[in-house]
Amino acid sequence: MKLFLSVTIVALGRRMGYALAAVTFTNVILVHDSVADAVLGAARPTLAELRDDSDHRCFIFPAFDGTLITSKSIGLPWHWNVEVPPAKLQFLPSPVRRERHEYRPWQRALFGATVAVKVPDQVVRKVRMRYADRLGRWGLTAPVGRQAPWQFPRSGASVRG
Repeated sequence: MKLFLSVTIVALGRRMGYALAAVTFTNVILVHDSVADAVLGAARPTLAELRDDSDHRCFIFPAFDGTLITSKSIGLPWHWNVEVPPAKLQFLPSPVRRERHEYRPWQRALFGATVAVKVPDQVVRKVRMRYADRLGRWGLTAPVGRQAPWQFPRSGASVRG
């Protein structure tokens, strides 16, 4: 369980009259205040004292060429405990993992296609920001909250509607 979620659950339990008793890899165990003395004694452990997630921390750093560097492999504990090595986490294919000013035309095309397939919303946003003045001159912008003229209606009506 993520630490911030655990903190929230413990705080909610505290407001409802529960005390933290223990934590597991995925759970927080709370007991009602009426039985807390019998279960825990005088000690009231904190989440920070009970939870050690240092084995599950992984730091990710993007290198100048687009390679993702991780501090260790990523484990998928709910999927046969599969270990995903850092090489399999890469966003960019290896031919375009270099500085962008070194790209050949085919690498620029591959980079653009990769980004368009993996994060299309960011490509649309980038194009709109870059060409906003031209789109406005051509009448292709729409007020916020309205459908833009270039977005095709699903009913099969004409583009200009």
